[in-house]
Amino acid sequence: MLHIIHGEFPDNVIAINAIGEVCDKDYEEMLLPAIKKRLESYEKVNLLYMFGFEFDDYDTVMAWSDTSVGVDILSRIDKLAIVSNATWLEKGVKLLSIFMPQNVRFYTEQHFADAKAWVSETQ
Repeated sequence: MLHIIHGEFPDNVIAINAIGEVCDKDYEEMLLPAIKKRLESYEKVNLLYMFGFEFDDYDTVMAWSDTSVGVDILSRIDKLAIVSNATWLEKGVKLLSIFMPQNVRFYTEQHFADAKAWVSETQ
């Protein structure tokens, strides 16, 4: 399930915490509407995506959904911070970030405050 973190970030930042198993329904009902709503007010938004210790699995449908959203709105996401202690995710993010148009950074959970500061800073 995805949980939107409210109240801790500026309005142009969408912060998501992945809890348990994340599936396409969570993505379609939580993340996409949150991004689209913020894009009504901002030209670009920043996204912080946290995969905490409660995170269990990321199903293949969800992975495909992430790819398809990139085609539609990825260009309007300025910064993407991924927070996790999963080494497989860190390697994947670093590899994929080469092909992504926005600034992408990976942070361990111990550096959550750094990730929060980075996506929250204005340019």
